[in-house]
Amino acid sequence: MDKTQATLIAGALAAFVGFFSALLSHLSLRYQLKKQAEESERVRVHSIKTQAMPNKIQSLEQVWFFLIEIEGLEVIPNKIIEPYIKATLWLPEDVRVLALSLLGSSITTETRVCLIAELRAKIIDLSKDYSC
Repeated sequence: MDKTQATLIAGALAAFVGFFSALLSHLSLRYQLKKQAEESERVRVHSIKTQAMPNKIQSLEQVWFFLIEIEGLEVIPNKIIEPYIKATLWLPEDVRVLALSLLGSSITTETRVCLIAELRAKIIDLSKDYSC
């Protein structure tokens, strides 16, 4: 083997090692960026949930107190309806729909009692989820 061939082989080997090193570096960087993005998303979601938590808890409390007020009434007065609707905004959709169904005009007293009982059970379950 002459000197030229040895130099070419050494150069090709060095190029291969350089390419392999760059490839590993690229893959490592992609993995790190992916992990950072996942961590950033997890922190963002946690931050949003933490900021919304006081509103959700306050909403549960307000709806609970409105239920106490509504329970003894035959007809829900207009002065209660607007704050009641506002109080339901932070509730999960299924609970909000149930809460708003109390405002229906064709609702009987027995149905109202059943809806209030079901709504209270759901509020208790939600309050367990939001407790520390």
